[in-house]
Amino acid sequence: MAKKLSKSRIISGLQCVKRLHQEVYHPERAEISDATQQIFAQGNQIGELACQQYPNGVLIDRNPLSEALRKTTELLNNPDCPPLFEATFEHEGVLVQADILIPGNEEVEIIEVKSSTKLKPIYLKDCAIQHWVITGAGHRISRMQLAHVNNEFVYKGNLNYDGLLKQVDVLEEVSPDLKQVPVWIKQFKTMLENEEPEIKVGPHCNDPYSCSFKSHCYESLGEWPITDLPNLGKLALELQEEGHTDIRRVPEDRLSNSLHSRVHRVISSQTPELDPQASVELAKLSYPRNYLDFETISFAMPIWEGTRPFEQLPFQWSCHIEDSTGNFEHFEFLDTSGEMPMLDFAEKLISSIDNDGPVIVYSSYEGVILRMMENRIPDLAEEFVRIQARLFDLLPLTKKYYCHPEMRGSWSIKSVLPTFAPELDYGDLEVQGGQAAQQKFLEIIKPGISENVLEKGRTSLLEYCKRGTLAMVKLAQFLADSRHKFV
Repeated sequence: MAKKLSKSRIISGLQCVKRLHQEVYHPERAEISDATQQIFAQGNQIGELACQQYPNGVLIDRNPLSEALRKTTELLNNPDCPPLFEATFEHEGVLVQADILIPGNEEVEIIEVKSSTKLKPIYLKDCAIQHWVITGAGHRISRMQLAHVNNEFVYKGNLNYDGLLKQVDVLEEVSPDLKQVPVWIKQFKTMLENEEPEIKVGPHCNDPYSCSFKSHCYESLGEWPITDLPNLGKLALELQEEGHTDIRRVPEDRLSNSLHSRVHRVISSQTPELDPQASVELAKLSYPRNYLDFETISFAMPIWEGTRPFEQLPFQWSCHIEDSTGNFEHFEFLDTSGEMPMLDFAEKLISSIDNDGPVIVYSSYEGVILRMMENRIPDLAEEFVRIQARLFDLLPLTKKYYCHPEMRGSWSIKSVLPTFAPELDYGDLEVQGGQAAQQKFLEIIKPGISENVLEKGRTSLLEYCKRGTLAMVKLAQFLADSRHKFV
């Protein structure tokens, strides 16, 4: 029996036919990341906001799809048809659901809603598929619009989101892709009648979306895949064409990038490398040393007055402060009141690190947030500038002087930490990553949450952020110690 296609499946096929094959035949292999789940949640939120502009609209229940098709047809045949949400159409075995359909006398207007802040090329293909199916089902489209988030919008409070969405007419822009839609459909239907296609891993695994089936594809490359080479890009395809999937078997002369060469050397020899110069550089840092980590949140629909969509807003920090004798004090901040936390965040941070010592971070991100805070809280701008002048990023130093096979070409703190301090692995924490921290924060600032859930969520966030700065402490100690113990 021929497999049905949908708009989302066609979009997946345009990225990679193997991804489409997996979605149809092996959906259980998908690994949905926290980041992807957050994107879905933001998309749903923006979709609901768009629908609120049509208070008399009717939502078509998609389960079962046969009933959704019938209900859509029934409503559109009614001269008093209201706006429809998730109106469902089928043409030549392809199903689509329009986010918003506004009926006219003999034509319809389609509005496709995206949570992005700009019109991406893939969205035009998305709209072209919608257009081809809806017109093929017998409806004339007078206007096709793409609604996306206006990143210049500033929330004024009181749930006033007028102006958050910007609508762009794309009817003419989808024309070039319309002719390609039946070509895509024929190609993908034929592919789905056959065995899983052989597709090499490469840049398309993350473009335009991060594929949920990467682990499945990477497994086929073996225990030490070439994908462990950082930022591999098109070289991944070239190496596979030459028959190289195992990083240890790649000829050295194929790697012109010095970072690739080092990762290749370390993995091939299974021998960690640590340059003593790391200790020399760290010895230059004065005391007290402030190890600092931020957690931030961004909203597609801002909830705090004066903020913009997707603006990174800090709500938590952790700081371990080390004196010259190696003793530590730990300070932390987390606001779970649901109120705008940035001023309190900043004042308590400035007070806690009121010393002349370096502020040690593990990325450039804290610097970015401090610069943003300069503009948001002008009265404290000078303090933010002084803190920025004290920043010392441990990541470039680690990347320059340390490499371990088990890091697998990644210098994220979660990749580095298990190679010398496995007892600090994040696996024992409820919150194990930045995206998960954002989701937990959103969960516990909801009105009406129980005291028990709030306290558990708060504890999990504090433990996660504290682990981040403790990891930096242990990393600095490891890099500075001549008696290295690798795991």
